[in-house]
Amino acid sequence: MIKVDMFLNKDVEIFQKKLDENEIFFRQITARYYDDVLRICLSRLGKREEAEDVVQEIFLRVYRSIDSYDREKSFWNWLYTITINYLKTHFSGLKRLVELQERARQNIKSSKQDPADFLDQQETNKKIMQAIDSLPKQFKKVIILFYMENIRVTEISESLNISRENVKIQLYRARNLLKESLKEHYTVNP
Repeated sequence: MIKVDMFLNKDVEIFQKKLDENEIFFRQITARYYDDVLRICLSRLGKREEAEDVVQEIFLRVYRSIDSYDREKSFWNWLYTITINYLKTHFSGLKRLVELQERARQNIKSSKQDPADFLDQQETNKKIMQAIDSLPKQFKKVIILFYMENIRVTEISESLNISRENVKIQLYRARNLLKESLKEHYTVNP
């Protein structure tokens, strides 16, 4: 009986040590990447409080699935993928649209600019988003990552597993497609 208790106590010690190591690792990871994940969430959600809540959920997901992380690959890419997938699956387009409409109403109320100008700007933004949505999938990804998420070319390259040059080419082609798509709505200066 004493021998069994010794083994059980040893298992508990090993398990506790593993938990302590994971907690230290998790604190370091959170400290290092928190601002980057928050920036992505803020760009998608707009509200700081909501973005901070989402960041907590994302890091909780990271903590739970840390054993699935392939240590031969970039940690940032893995974390970025978890972040984007979380945002995609947990926030529907309808909810986002309602929030944008509410924000637009608040901006009109608090804005000193002419409401007609504001509505024109909103219509312009809507047309740009429709043009982006109509892009082929690979171009749409790089445009969103580069312009909306403010992700650098190097990070996009790592995330999509393509060369930096290929990212630049896709950005160039996507911009040309957007210009072509939007030129019927706006005059583009040469």
